[in-house]
Amino acid sequence: MPNEATDGMTLQVTGVTARAADGAPLENVSFRLEAGSAAAIISEPIGSAALLIDCVAGAASPTSGTVALPSGGNGKGALAKSIGILRGEARFPQGVTTGELIEHIGLLRGEPNALGRLVDQFALGDAAGTPASKLGADLRQLTRLGCSTIGLPDLLLLDRADRDLPLPKRRLLHRMIRGQRERGGIALFSCDNLATVEAACTHVIVLRDGKLLACDTIDNLILSHQQWMRIEVLTDTELDLGTVSALDYVHHAVRHGDRYHIFAENKFTSVHRLLTHFDGQNVPLRDVHTFSSTLSDVITELFLSA
Repeated sequence: MPNEATDGMTLQVTGVTARAADGAPLENVSFRLEAGSAAAIISEPIGSAALLIDCVAGAASPTSGTVALPSGGNGKGALAKSIGILRGEARFPQGVTTGELIEHIGLLRGEPNALGRLVDQFALGDAAGTPASKLGADLRQLTRLGCSTIGLPDLLLLDRADRDLPLPKRRLLHRMIRGQRERGGIALFSCDNLATVEAACTHVIVLRDGKLLACDTIDNLILSHQQWMRIEVLTDTELDLGTVSALDYVHHAVRHGDRYHIFAENKFTSVHRLLTHFDGQNVPLRDVHTFSSTLSDVITELFLSA
């Protein structure tokens, strides 16, 4: 029988320092996730997220610090828990159909009827009779995701979980992560799209050069940055970002093509003062919009402030 997630389970990472073969670091990273949590890791460089997943999985050894997954008080620690992991782009064996692969893994992980569940949950009906090695990139990723859930593990560790998934199929991933939360399990994952973070996770872990900048809920992160607004300016004139960022009511400014995102104090007067500044500089504006802080804005601010 597949496992049932354990009530009161926690994942405690304390002071973890490590370095990957490619040089990606972790420096004194600490956080705690409770049962029913799903945390997305957003990092620069991206290798730090993969290294953190490896440290939690036991595939990499920190030079210092600990990873603890309590086991309901029986003292057995992480070994008493089941873990489902997706790491990298694992190759599928030749000559084995997707259905046969899932059935074999199901027998090993105590869920012999996993194929039926995965066909329904991950829309793998057309793939079940196809050699796993011949699947397209999106179906390969869905198969990997599905296999990571076989046995209903307490902890899911997913590296670049939405890799190769178009939007309609990312929704299957979102449901998978929400299901893990609803069972009382924990999911820790990295991904390529912030939409996945916003749709599926309860927490965001932000790393820059291996250092922890934030570990909090999306709502708390956005609320903590409500003192700023984003003013989006469209102009054909190249702006001096240093001059704009130096204005006393501006936090920072970044360029995206012919648009500039200027993070200013969340006051109506900020817009008026900025427009007056541009008038004084004879900068013609094609368009101006204002926005409240989004998760993407908050992460940008955290990276720039680090």
